[in-house]
Amino acid sequence: MPDSHPTGTGAWYIIHSMTDTPKTITIPATELNLRAGGVLRRVSVDHQHIIIERNGYPIAVMIPIHDYETYDKNRTISNQKS
Repeated sequence: MPDSHPTGTGAWYIIHSMTDTPKTITIPATELNLRAGGVLRRVSVDHQHIIIERNGYPIAVMIPIHDYETYDKNRTISNQKS
């Protein structure tokens, strides 16, 4: 029986170490709407940062939760120093 990813994608994905630079890609909001599950996998499993655009303008960013928690912690520390 072939190995399968816990999310049921049918293949194991390489999880990047914390020292790897995340790949940033840009997608239109319509792709997110059509392929939300795949986009979430790219963020959570492949550790990609995804910029979502509407009409060619960036409107949001999706990042892995660990990256957000690190950002939020650093922002809190920076605000405490001010």
